[in-house]
Amino acid sequence: MSSYRKWRESGHLERAIETAGGVEASEDEVHHLREEAQGWQLAGNGRDPDPCDGGPEHA
Repeated sequence: MSSYRKWRESGHLERAIETAGGVEASEDEVHHLREEAQGWQLAGNGRDPDPCDGGPEHA
């Protein structure tokens, strides 16, 4: 059994969700953390995101 599977079956995820205040609060926090990580990633490369940008090779 993989360590990931052991962790999933341990009940840690369910306890973490309960501690966060439920499924909705947990999902909101995950969304917030992803946005924050994206902001740090953007700050690291010094560029603003441009959906029309084809990437660095087109700059």
